[in-house]
Amino acid sequence: MAQQISIEHFFLVTADVVALYTNVPQLAAVTLVESYLSKLDITDRKSSMLKEMISMVINNNYFNFENSIYLQTQGVAMGATVAPTIACLYMTQFEELFVYTSLLFHQVICWKRFVDDVFFVWGGSIEDLHKFINDINLKDPNITFTYQYNQHQISFLDIMISKYNNQISTSLYKKPSDRNSLLQYGSFHPRALRNGIPVGQFLRLRRICSNDEDFNKQAMELYDKFKDRGYPGKVIRRAWKRAKNCHRPWLMLPSNRQQKEPDTVCVMPFTGSSNAIKHIILKYWPILQSHPSLSQRPKFAFSRGPNLGEKLKYKHSDTSIVQRSPHQPCGKCIVCNHVINAAHLIIPFSRGRKFYLNTDTSCDSKGVIYYIRCPCHKVYIGQTTRKIKTRIIEHMSSIRTKRITAPLVSHWLSEAHSLSDLQYTVLIHVKHFQGDLSRLLIQKEQRFIYNWRTLYPDGLNSEIEWLLV
Repeated sequence: MAQQISIEHFFLVTADVVALYTNVPQLAAVTLVESYLSKLDITDRKSSMLKEMISMVINNNYFNFENSIYLQTQGVAMGATVAPTIACLYMTQFEELFVYTSLLFHQVICWKRFVDDVFFVWGGSIEDLHKFINDINLKDPNITFTYQYNQHQISFLDIMISKYNNQISTSLYKKPSDRNSLLQYGSFHPRALRNGIPVGQFLRLRRICSNDEDFNKQAMELYDKFKDRGYPGKVIRRAWKRAKNCHRPWLMLPSNRQQKEPDTVCVMPFTGSSNAIKHIILKYWPILQSHPSLSQRPKFAFSRGPNLGEKLKYKHSDTSIVQRSPHQPCGKCIVCNHVINAAHLIIPFSRGRKFYLNTDTSCDSKGVIYYIRCPCHKVYIGQTTRKIKTRIIEHMSSIRTKRITAPLVSHWLSEAHSLSDLQYTVLIHVKHFQGDLSRLLIQKEQRFIYNWRTLYPDGLNSEIEWLLV
């Protein structure tokens, strides 16, 4: 029989790398990624492309502070998607070179790391522990560990790790500043999302708590937290029961997701009409399915709109940094005097939201979405594949000859506006498009008409004829 090791005199240790993300050397990070890519079974072309993109992301992190532009020359940006991966690769290399090869590493019974947080069990003396940490702290000037140790229990991330019956036991760790921040059940979110939160939280608790008695105790506290946030008892109890009946060792296994054909996902903002729209799409799916690109029945996902905090907080505008160039008159034609001289427009019915103009167009530009405004501040949105000045001249001609082709003309005549009152600018300029430019412009025009509410009588556009995007 194998002799059981006593952990009574072992030390539980947690260590943290000081400012890992901002200390990873950029050149070393790029070289490290290249070395790992060379081990993968991918084409040289794909590998070269990935190397170039990684280098671009790491070496070109510009940011603005107090109206000045800075370039980050050390470390990787903490908000970058690739940052955790690069940090993990750098730490993996550090462990292979300096930690596992340390003369004192044989006293490490167990070593586990999550990005820059480490938990390990130390089987030696306190003096050797200090020596071990001090030794690896001298190996790389960019890596410095701070650490804590205890012979009985210690917190690591959201886990309290302790000794119990000569085994490692785990329970939920809550910081002293912890508060009940669970989503209110009455919050404006999809019901499936709200009902899924208790399931996720109770399953998390089942994974963390190694003792059934402790799980039941923590689950009761979690039940009370959900009740305080307005969750129905039935929803909470169902989630609790599901977690309790799960075999914990199975929950600890990594998920084995099989590769399958990607689903068609219909993503739309979550509003009061979202479910109604979903049911309409499903009801008429046999008709929609006749379109070649809509053969697969979609799954539905909802994106959230801006919350109150996002609407109220200050958003930095980059107009003070990048000089925007709106539509400019050529100075040679009759429509030049009708150009709106502004860097932005106020979006109709938006409570003051601004649309910044950055088209760099002139009177001869083609392939544009344009904007016409009357003295009443009613708006017309149009599109043209021809020169913008040609289209504006046609509108002026229709008004002059009283040829009623759209609400724009009838409004101009009924309100007795003069031709000099007509003002226009360009919203979007489509350049270098290889496909059906006319169709693309119509689609973009339709979106503007719908989002800016320029249909008559709110605006000066006639009825939209929707095209499939």
